[in-house]
Amino acid sequence: IAQLEEQIQTLRRQQNSLKSTTLLVLHKIQDQRSTYLAEPYWTLNDRRELRLVGNSPLADEEEYLLQRPDVAFVVYKHYEHTHQVKAIQTAKAEGSVLPDPEPARETIQLLSKKMIWAMDAFVDTQSTFKIYFPDWHSERPIESPFLFWYYYRSPDRLDVLPEASRSQMRLLTGWIDDNYSGIYTNAKSEFDHGLVCQSTMPFFIQPGEALISKNDNGIQGYIAESWPTKVSTTRHHSFPSPREPRKVSQRWAV
Repeated sequence: IAQLEEQIQTLRRQQNSLKSTTLLVLHKIQDQRSTYLAEPYWTLNDRRELRLVGNSPLADEEEYLLQRPDVAFVVYKHYEHTHQVKAIQTAKAEGSVLPDPEPARETIQLLSKKMIWAMDAFVDTQSTFKIYFPDWHSERPIESPFLFWYYYRSPDRLDVLPEASRSQMRLLTGWIDDNYSGIYTNAKSEFDHGLVCQSTMPFFIQPGEALISKNDNGIQGYIAESWPTKVSTTRHHSFPSPREPRKVSQRWAV
């Protein structure tokens, strides 16, 4: 009996050591309820329109995740049928292969209790976190481009955390760095040169910054209450000239 109890304790220790040690990438497609394990692919519908088709759907996403105690967080890649219109048009014009499907956005869902506790511990160590991210809740999905790490990204930022929380946060921020460090660096470089574009707009204004509006009614001052969020995109169908690209207008709000 003593040997059996020791074996049970050993198995429990081994099981605990495997918990919250990895990440999982899942895929979602616009207007589809299913969640997929593999990347989608292109197909033509009855109207000869290119549409995204899911690959390896999960029968029950919630149950699948319950069977994955090793997963600390899930990266969801969200795809839209029209996200790559320009690249598809270019491929058709050149008679080349279609581009691989790319997600329009990504979200991270913290899954394990250890990961959520680690994120909460990190938030508590940053005295200004609630100023820049007042609506933060670690249980909610984190939207790309993961602004919290853009703002607090630093080699020694995690050193103040206990080892258990530090290892969880390194797993999380390591994935973000691998996939977004180039975007963060490009944003800071553009701002240093007085430039801004669509890809850098999410980083352009920080909560608490002063904004000035000048129009025919005079000058008005504001204080930003959030990071920029894209409200709408309008693609103009008329071309200024055959050689000029189609104009696109966007509205952003803070």
